[in-house]
Amino acid sequence: RTPLAEAVREFNRYNARQIVIADPSLDALRVGGNFKLDNSDAFVRLMQAVFPVQAEQRGNHIVLSRRGAAQAAD
Repeated sequence: RTPLAEAVREFNRYNARQIVIADPSLDALRVGGNFKLDNSDAFVRLMQAVFPVQAEQRGNHIVLSRRGAAQAAD
């Protein structure tokens, strides 16, 4: 039951490719489980499968945003 922002900080400590939360409303999203801190790809895949989160590769970053947010703004 860790806030997503805290989990992301931990992953970023151990990985060259950094996870960025683009939508601040996701910061407090509660996540749980056991993850290898050097496998951020698996963590991101799970976030996309379980939560309303989408991920986009941008250079050396994985950018997380709320799924459907772009459509809602249109």
